[in-house]
Order: sequence, then structure tokens, then C-alpha cells
Amino acid sequence: MAIDEVARLDAPTASGRTRREVLRLRQRILATLRAWLDAEDFFAAEVPLLIRGACPDVYLASFVVPGGGYLTTSTEYLIKRLVAGGFERVYTLAPNFRAGEVSTRATAPSSPCWSGRAPAPTSAHIDATPRPWSAPA
Repeated sequence: MAIDEVARLDAPTASGRTRREVLRLRQRILATLRAWLDAEDFFAAEVPLLIRGACPDVYLASFVVPGGGYLTTSTEYLIKRLVAGGFERVYTLAPNFRAGEVSTRATAPSSPCWSGRAPAPTSAHIDATPRPWSAPA
């Protein structure tokens, strides 16, 4: 790793934490989230990042991959297909790639947590949502 990259990792961010600390915190948060979802018997899906067709949502711009295909703009569609195929509880933490999106909080790719459940009353989904979260120390 170049010296400039090491210095960048150890430089403080706007939050006062170094990038290295932020990356380690992110790792602990994701581990906590995975552990909770696993304990709730959700299936951890590894979804493809390269897909054959562009996103059908006209308001989302897809990244075209030279040689064929697109980077996925939303893993939500892939999760819904698994639920429709018989998996009752599914989640993924895979990145989503959206051309043209700019944000101060997330950059392309972003990594939302998508989860899906077989049909159940709305109250079942709300009751299964973890809250409140406490950040790992």
C-alpha cells in the first residue's frame, strides 16, 4: 500500500474518526446485522452483480459493462425472485450500482440491506424489524 494511502486511512474524517476506524466500525455493524438476520433464520443470498438486462425502472440509470450486461441497480428484484421461488426469509448485503447518482453519504456502489419475506401480515414485518440499534463499541 502506498504511503499516501496509509496516511489517508489514518487522517481524521469530518466525524473525528479516522477512515481506518470508520471501516472497522462498518465491519462490526455488518457483522452484527448478519448475526441478527442469521439468528432470525433469514437465508443469506449471494446475488449476481452482472445481469443481462438493464433495470426496468426508468428513473434508474444502469452501468453498461463492455462486452455485455449491466451492473445491478437494485438487488431488491433478485431477492423478490427468491421469495417467489419459495424462500420465506431472504436477505443480501450486495452492492447496487446506479449511474449518475451522487451523494455525500454514499457513493456508487451503495450497499443497502434488502430483505424479503413470504406473504405475511404487515404487522409481522414490522414486529420482525430490529430496533433500536446500539452501535458496537
